[in-house]
Amino acid sequence: MGFSTLPTTQFELRRPGIAIKDAETGIMLSPYTVQHGTLGRGLALCLAVLLGWLGAMVVGCGDGRPKRVAVSGQVLIDGKPLPGGNIKFVPYGARPSMGTIGEQGHFTLTCFDGEDGAIPGMHRIEIVSNEVLSQTAIRWYAPKKYADFLTSGLEVDVTVPTDTLKIHLTWNGGKPFVEKVDMGSEGK
Repeated sequence: MGFSTLPTTQFELRRPGIAIKDAETGIMLSPYTVQHGTLGRGLALCLAVLLGWLGAMVVGCGDGRPKRVAVSGQVLIDGKPLPGGNIKFVPYGARPSMGTIGEQGHFTLTCFDGEDGAIPGMHRIEIVSNEVLSQTAIRWYAPKKYADFLTSGLEVDVTVPTDTLKIHLTWNGGKPFVEKVDMGSEGK
């Protein structure tokens, strides 16, 4: 089977079965391209898309998750490091980031895994620093208002990576206190 049955108005047939040259563009085309008309353009488009996608994967366009920036810092209460607790950054309409407040008030945020930070944007902050003393008592090392981002009054705009973020809390003249609770009646 040769190419002689195909229209030759657009192609110059040189060696049937090997390759042909497009008379208008001078581009060499395979016989398969000629037999199937626009398959060459479609195949080229598919190949270009596939190579672009593979290139993006190799270069590292990310893990398919929203962009994150590294965030770490220190929580201070009345100028002194908070002795421990948990911190949560809650963005508007995106996944929150969390961290554990360690010695000297230091924390590092995690959004998905590792220490991947926070999604850029405005974040409301909540900080819980307490210790369960018994089934009826909890000691608070920071005012309870900070334990909910709706009442904490704390916000930060995350735009670039940082390891020096300082979050300042205050007792406003108060001090750590013990709250009486009833955790023993749960499940009864």
